[in-house]
Amino acid sequence: MTSLNLFGHELVVDNFAGGGGASEGIEQALGRPVDLAIDHDATAIAVHTANHPGADHSVADVWDIDPEHATHGQPVGLAWFSTDTASAGSKRPAQTRAWPPCSAHNGSNTGA
Repeated sequence: MTSLNLFGHELVVDNFAGGGGASEGIEQALGRPVDLAIDHDATAIAVHTANHPGADHSVADVWDIDPEHATHGQPVGLAWFSTDTASAGSKRPAQTRAWPPCSAHNGSNTGA
């Protein structure tokens, strides 16, 4: 497999990671693994860990996680947000949110 190296040293993060299906697709598409997987379900993260042992894993609600803390301040090249299936049976509507780009790496702190 040829690596596209689209993101260089930037992280690839899979949110609502589940067992790792999206991570597998991302890995096949980019030719590089996902760096961080986040899901609120410990069983799902255990399956993801078995399928993608090289990734860092976090059992956490993506709505509550601090992106700066989760990434240790490293820039993120791709933040993948699959559908929030946990909301399907709850009163909270299904939503998708994107992490803001790190201002230290996107030019927004330079007036550009």
